[in-house]
Amino acid sequence: DNRYTYYKTVNFSDNTTADVSDKVFDHSLNETTTEKTTSTESTTKKEETADYIYNTYWYTAPYNDADSYSISAFKFNSDGTFTSTDYSKTGEQDWVVSTNKGEFKIDGNKLTISTSDGESDELTIDKDNQTISQGKNKLTSRKYNSIKNAEDFFGL
Repeated sequence: DNRYTYYKTVNFSDNTTADVSDKVFDHSLNETTTEKTTSTESTTKKEETADYIYNTYWYTAPYNDADSYSISAFKFNSDGTFTSTDYSKTGEQDWVVSTNKGEFKIDGNKLTISTSDGESDELTIDKDNQTISQGKNKLTSRKYNSIKNAEDFFGL
């Protein structure tokens, strides 16, 4: 029984001193989660959980006004903390990336976020469809967090 290992060749068309992870990974992939099950008297039932929010980055709806662009990505941690990465760009300037940290609480279908400087917002969780919404806009889940993702949303 012989075993073989095959490696896929990846070719880079430009300077590889940049962050090549943007070129290797498919930034549009959603990460799937496994359902938790419990067995009682030989029946299996799905536990109601919001664990899916921890497995990905959640991007807000992109904001574009003329040549000004901005979008934010949230990463929720199981310890009740979150990190927000904000991407903004004006004209031909490089992207400006800033990071904020805060805490969140889940109460029913409401996810309330708050930062140390007193800012807060309320998001809606749909556990059945595994989504998070901010007002009318659903946040978009992506496996990776990067400038490439921000550019994807604006078609840059």
